[in-house]
Parts: sequence; structure tokens; C-alpha cells
Amino acid sequence: MSFRILLPSSKRGARHRPAYLGAALRSALPRRCPWHNFIASCLSDTSSSNYTRRADNADATELEVRDFLRICVADNFQLRLQTTNKERDLLRNQNQLDVVILSNGPGEVAAWVRPTVRALRQEHEGETSRLKISVILVPCPHASGKEAAVVRSYPEVDDCQEPEHLSSLLLTGRPAFPGRFASRGVVLFLGGDQLTAILLGKRLGYPTLLYAEADVLWPQFSNRYLLRQPGLLQKVPPPLQSRCRVVGDLFMAAVAAGDDGNADLRHSDNEQPSGAGPRLPQAPAPSREQRALQGMQRAPVGTDAANVRTPVVGLLPGSKPAKLAIGLPFFIAAAEQLAQRCPDVRFVLPVAPTVTVEMLAEYACPSTNQYIEQFGWGRAAPAPPEDPQRLPELRTGGGARIELWTRAPAYDLFEQCDVCLTTVGTNTAELGALGVPMVVVLPTQALDVFRGAAGGLAGLATQLPGPVGAAAARAVNRALLAANPVLAWPNMWAEPGREVVPELVGPLEVAEVVDVLESLVVDEGKRTAMSAELRALGNPNAESSGSTREGNYGDGAAEIIASECFSYLS
Repeated sequence: MSFRILLPSSKRGARHRPAYLGAALRSALPRRCPWHNFIASCLSDTSSSNYTRRADNADATELEVRDFLRICVADNFQLRLQTTNKERDLLRNQNQLDVVILSNGPGEVAAWVRPTVRALRQEHEGETSRLKISVILVPCPHASGKEAAVVRSYPEVDDCQEPEHLSSLLLTGRPAFPGRFASRGVVLFLGGDQLTAILLGKRLGYPTLLYAEADVLWPQFSNRYLLRQPGLLQKVPPPLQSRCRVVGDLFMAAVAAGDDGNADLRHSDNEQPSGAGPRLPQAPAPSREQRALQGMQRAPVGTDAANVRTPVVGLLPGSKPAKLAIGLPFFIAAAEQLAQRCPDVRFVLPVAPTVTVEMLAEYACPSTNQYIEQFGWGRAAPAPPEDPQRLPELRTGGGARIELWTRAPAYDLFEQCDVCLTTVGTNTAELGALGVPMVVVLPTQALDVFRGAAGGLAGLATQLPGPVGAAAARAVNRALLAANPVLAWPNMWAEPGREVVPELVGPLEVAEVVDVLESLVVDEGKRTAMSAELRALGNPNAESSGSTREGNYGDGAAEIIASECFSYLS
């Protein structure tokens, strides 16, 4: 009994040439064929009857080479080491499924990648095939440089490639990390340039799925678009709308996931006590963040405890260097002025995973941040807390204390904030998903510090050194601000012309921002109304009270995306 095996041609693009398994197979195989050594080693280790039995078990009379390899591994063939590296890679990867995720900045890595990789692992649980999740970071002008370290801290991720290796991957199809991609896989876009994801999918021979938050740019070249909200379907030509599916908001999914299972990457004070003799099981000691939360818990409305609770104001100046250089001194100055008006306010600054306390100290110091002296904004320095069980602090020049929350994500903290002062970016989406009142500010006194917000020739001009690049950055950023009058995500989600949260952009004075912030701190009714509006944006059926971590539009978005990925892998 003989079988027909389709063998790849040694010439790229040529048709597969047939050869028949029999006594003359070795001589029939072209010597330049990449499978020659592999097939020869298989035949030398087994008889034709054994091979016939294995083929019959596969219930096939015509086999491609990849099917033949699968039979060999399933029946534990003892192969001689006469194979090339490419052939050995195929043996290792034939039972592997690859999910290649493209992402870029700190917001996308924290709010999109984290819940999605968790959902992928849960969806694949119990399967016999091996799932490999790789994250490919693409160049981003707003990246902090620590995104790769954050991605590698996720236990669900197998490999991560830094942005500088992207061009090599697109040219060769080989990642910078060890190993190669399997024959079956999918490319999933979660931030960056959509066209890059499509090109990578074509290069690897994988279907491409793109998560679209605001723009659907290439539906004709993609396999599937996963949309944040139904309104995006209007941007897709009717014949291509069948390629799209509304999955919901991944920001909401990240909030719903919370920080369960994510340990603090920077410190832990849950040490076991030492001592002789047997030790009884003990509950973990509460961390500094948990102790801080206990002091922030809200009492039921109408009780005496609710009336005396210290207001908590969150400060979110951003995580990117340009935002920290401008935002941190401005926010410190605002905290000092608000502390003078409302002495009982408690300030907390959640430190992003890509930022350290040492970095904050540099941006808050006049000797390392020129904008403090230039604009007369606030300064601060790290100070150990009086109680070692409390959070570390920044002490401002005016005497205000800003506690530093170093556990990420900080959703538990956000929920205890009465109001947050935040810059534009991912923070506004996360706060909106939680229904946390906020004031969004973007001081534009130094527009030349923001480089790379535009692409093309304009983006290249902003990267020029010296006064020319600074002037180009100011002109480009002014044009972008004029073209995008709404920058906070909740206001973009709302109906046109409706401002759900205060948004202050321009050459701002600290006092005018503090006026708006103070009005929310002292007026609980305003805060309650804003919180209800924010929750309604996430879930049209949300009630004015209740948990903000459940029932939001977007719950299950990560699970739907994972299911879509596996539908292309099956």
C-alpha cells in the first residue's frame, strides 16, 4: 500500500510536487527539499508496515507533510538527529497555538492587555494543545520605556518583544525572543498602528483581529474587527459590516477584573514572623495599601461617621515623561492651594507601574525639572511616613502631604476617592468606568515638551533638535488641540456638546483649577450627580447607587475577544 505525500518545493512559490512512498522514496526526494533529511530519518527508524498502520489510524489516504509529522509524534517515533533546525522547530510547534498581541503605551498595556491575556488563559484551560501568548510592543512616542517589564510581570504572557525589534520581525517573521511562531496562530491588535498588525498577520500567515476603540481603518484587509461600541459600525461600509462584532469596552473589562491575582511588584510587607518552634497558620498581614483603604472607607450616608469622614482627593498627573514634567509640579501646586482652603483633605497619588518613587522625586525637584522655576509651580521631596505602616509620602514645599500608592492597578483606591484631579489619557476612562468624579486638566504652557503626537512629516519635524523642533512641536500641538476640542474619554463617550466632567485645557492658572476642584470637594450633591452620569455612560441601565465594579457595559469584553481568537485557531 502506498501513500501520496505532498512535499514543499525548494523554490519559493512553486507548486507542491508529489512523491510516492515506496522502495525508491529516498532517491525520489529532491536533495534540496527541506524535508529530505527528516523523511529519510523517519524511514530508517521504522518499517513500511509500521508506517502503513500509523497512516491507517489517521484515517487518511493522502497526507501532507505536516500531517505525517503529527502522526510521528503521536505514536512516539524515535527519530534520528538528522533534522535541520527548521524541521526541529516544526516538531516542537506542531501542537502549539500562538496568540501574538500588538500593543504600545502604558495605558494599553495595563487596561487592555492585562484582562485579555487572563481571559485567553481561562478560555484555553483544559485544552490539550499548548497556548503561547506573545506580546509585541510597537514604537510609541508616549511610551515610558518600562512597558516590557510590566508585560513580563503578567504570569499569563510567555514572551515579550521590545519595540526596537519590530522592523526585523516584519521582515523575517522571526521574533527577537527564542523560538519561532507555530503554523497556527492569530494576531490580535490591542494598541499601536492598525496597519502594522495587518502587515504582521500577512507576514506570519495568521488571521488578524483588531480591537477598535474609535476608528475602523482597514476592514477590507482584516479578518475581524472587534468594536468598543455600536456607533463604530457606521464607519464601516455595509458589505464589510459582517466582519465586525461589538464586544464592549476593554476599559470596563479591566475595571471589572480589578487587581485580583496581581501582586504588588515593587514591595511587599507581608513577611512571616520568625521564631523557634512550630508555626500556626496565619492570615497574611494587611499591606500598607490595605491599611490605607481601611482609613478611607465610606460610612453609610446619613450617619455621623459619614459627616466626619476626611475627603480623599486623588492626583493622577500621568505616567509618561512629558506629562510628569508638566503635570506633577502643577498638581503639587494645586494640592497646596486646596490644602490651604480645605485643611482636612487627604491627597493620594497612585504611582503607575512604569513609574518609580525616585522618578517622581526627580520631576518634583527644581534642580532636575526646569518648569518648576519657570512657571512657579510646586515642588516636593520624598519623606518617610511618621508611621512605618503608612504609605510613603511626598512632602510639598508648602507643607502638604501626598501619599504614594504603589500597588497597581489602583481601582480599589479610585473607588474611595471623592474626586480626582487627572490629566488626559487612560486615567479618565478608568475613572469614568468606576463612576469617580474628576476634573481633567492639561496645562499648555510648555507645548514643546509633547513630541510625537502626530505622524508623517509633521511628526518628523517635531523630532528635530533645537529651536526648530520645539517650534514645530508647538505648532503641531496647537493644531491638534484645535482639531480635538474634547480630550477626556467620558466627554468623548457622551453626546456631542455634553460635558460630563470638567475639562480645562490651555495656559491654566493653578487657582482656577483649584476653584473647580474645591466646588466638587465641598458639594456632595455635585459629586453624586457626576458619578451617576459617568455610570450611565458605561451602562445605560445603571442605577444611581450600587457597585461600580459590576454590571458595566463592557463586562465580558475580554472574554468575547478571547473566544473570537480561538474561533480562528480551531
